Amino acid sequence: MISKAQSSRPLAAEGEGSLQRAALIREQIERIVISPGFVNSARMCQFLRFVVENSIAYGERFKETVIGVEVFGRAPGYDPSLEPIVRIEARRLRDKLEQYYAGQGANDPVVITLPKGGYKPEFSFQEAPTLRVEQEQPELSVPVPITDDVQNGAASERLGRWIWTRWTAALLLLAGAGTVWYALTLRTNGHSLAAFQDFAVTQVTNTGKAASAVSPDGKYILRVENANGKEALWLENVPTKSDVQIVEPSGAIYRHLAFSPDGNYIYFLEAADNTGNNFNLYRAPVLGGEPRQIVRDVDSDIAFSRNGNRMAYFRGNDPISGQSRLLSANPDGTDEKVLLVRNTASPPLFLSWTPDGKQIASAFRQGRVGPKILGGVELFDIASGKSSTLATFTDKVLYELHWLPNGRGLAVLYGARPTIFQRQIGYVAYPSGAFRTITRDANNYRTLTVSEDGNTVATVQVRTTHTVDLIPGAGTKESSPTPILSEFSDAFGLSWGGDKELLLTNGSGLIEVSVDGTNRRTLANDAGGNINSARQCGKQHVILSWSFHGGSNGARIWRLNADGSGAKQLTDGKGDFNPVCSVDGKWVYYQNLAEDHILRVSTEGGRPEILAGTAVFNAGISAPLNGVSPDGKQMAFFSDSAFLHKHLQIVNLDAGLNPTRRTLSPDSRVSGAVVFSPDGRAVAYPIVENGVSNVWVQPLDGSPGRQITNFQSGTFQKFSWSPDGKSLAVIREMSQSDVVLLRQRSQGGSE
Repeated sequence: MISKAQSSRPLAAEGEGSLQRAALIREQIERIVISPGFVNSARMCQFLRFVVENSIAYGERFKETVIGVEVFGRAPGYDPSLEPIVRIEARRLRDKLEQYYAGQGANDPVVITLPKGGYKPEFSFQEAPTLRVEQEQPELSVPVPITDDVQNGAASERLGRWIWTRWTAALLLLAGAGTVWYALTLRTNGHSLAAFQDFAVTQVTNTGKAASAVSPDGKYILRVENANGKEALWLENVPTKSDVQIVEPSGAIYRHLAFSPDGNYIYFLEAADNTGNNFNLYRAPVLGGEPRQIVRDVDSDIAFSRNGNRMAYFRGNDPISGQSRLLSANPDGTDEKVLLVRNTASPPLFLSWTPDGKQIASAFRQGRVGPKILGGVELFDIASGKSSTLATFTDKVLYELHWLPNGRGLAVLYGARPTIFQRQIGYVAYPSGAFRTITRDANNYRTLTVSEDGNTVATVQVRTTHTVDLIPGAGTKESSPTPILSEFSDAFGLSWGGDKELLLTNGSGLIEVSVDGTNRRTLANDAGGNINSARQCGKQHVILSWSFHGGSNGARIWRLNADGSGAKQLTDGKGDFNPVCSVDGKWVYYQNLAEDHILRVSTEGGRPEILAGTAVFNAGISAPLNGVSPDGKQMAFFSDSAFLHKHLQIVNLDAGLNPTRRTLSPDSRVSGAVVFSPDGRAVAYPIVENGVSNVWVQPLDGSPGRQITNFQSGTFQKFSWSPDGKSLAVIREMSQSDVVLLRQRSQGGSE
């Protein structure tokens, strides 16, 4: 007897018998995907799993565009009439299923069909399934209890446990990485991950110079606009497209714009000085009024409780160096209280208060949970004072995160390996911790805010290019030199391979190019890795910081032969960056960012050691390491004290275990790495004024410093003199940033 399973609603809502039907359907999927007609078609298997799992768990009927985005990688908002891939693959899938059941699957217990005119499957059983009593499975290790707001029914909770313990085990053995990702995404203890599966993108600004926050009702946009290098704050009414400047252009630097939950106030962090290292919190009425500082020294963004009665933030290295504190205060900054103290100088930068007010989520950094974990979400329970982990990721770093009002998950900004600094928008489900992408494109996204109804997300879409400029070694007054290389989408590192060659890193590759832009040669290429920076080391070798290469889950220092062959790993730290070679080629100096040390290792390999004289009491390394003196006897680097006062440190490298160290005060506008001048009599570093970087030379004899470049646009952190000192090479970054809104067309994007 053939019985048809009901397909008008999810099996998860049909009681105990649905467990058996769901189990039989999933077992059937495994028979199908390993059959000859499907085994070599991973995308078709992913398509089949997608529609079947959504029908089982949620009873959803997806639009063609949602399947195009989630299964076939199309950009959100694509036109299916121009790219009918879903319809084409649906026809293929129907044909393959018919062929399967006409042959190998003729006697299978479950028949799966995909009716024409839609993408929701139907299931028929060869005989009515009987309910089996399963042995009780261990509880899924959910990090925190489910609150009353998001409590699930017993049937869907049991189904969730069954899926997790049985179904994903089979997937890990039989499916590809994309299919495993989707199965884990669906396992949400009964909650749909439909948020922002079907949405429209609207560009709000067209200035190329913006950062944003959205008001709780979605009607106002607060943005930073950069005009001629000076930042101003603007408030725009979205329905009328009218705006007003609320803070005039100045040399101030702003971060973490936000509205109060009631929409009556705006909040923002403003740098205490033009170094951009120390920020204070300001508040101003939306309808006008002078901004007023309400909290000093804030090192994270601001999280508001749902009712707006309290706000939370982190402060690091104050009052005790090496400690960070999670604090809460009234909306006006009064009644500041300590919620949590951690023994770390690097607090989480992003946090969000749960809608029920009971917990605070934060995005933790690499190394917080384990050496292979790049990032994740941690939950702090206010009542108990205890922390738990919601999600961990071996392939993603989280930047910003915001709870959706229904409490079922967080919208996040994230970066995925190997280009973890390229930020996209994603979704982390609660309580499962399952992850799903929302955007997939070549842009970068900065800032993220969610409207009160959860249907609108405001973000800043950033388009970045780089130019490589070559100027005389003594500097120039030319304001816009002709770049030797322009319109690079990615360019992270620059150094010299000789007097006539440059070494460029663009993420996946290491490129050698002549100074006139010709004769490009790829020395290393790694689609799964990220080459951060590289240096010539004598005539025989190139040293580089290489992330995710050789199966690692972090940045290591590697050595190559000059022609790119013979890769040899030199270090095994958690985050090894900015290698610099000694003049004699015997040592590599580098930064371990995870432990905030400067170390050295032999170019032949061996045990790394902290470089004597570089451990500064009560301070950390504050800028990329960039070089040693021409005679090889000194190293210069920047350090920050516990109260973020920047110092220039110069260490003797040939003075044994207790070298002398000279401490100088650099220009307050410093923003980048320090390097010795070709004659060794001065150091140079970038300064930032009105949003533009230029090179500043500071003589070591105490005489006045001077600016030697005259760029009118772009920023940079590193630059490099040629070995003969006659040329200076700079990579400048140009960014165009505009506010965009992501609005859900319908809840979950389903019909």
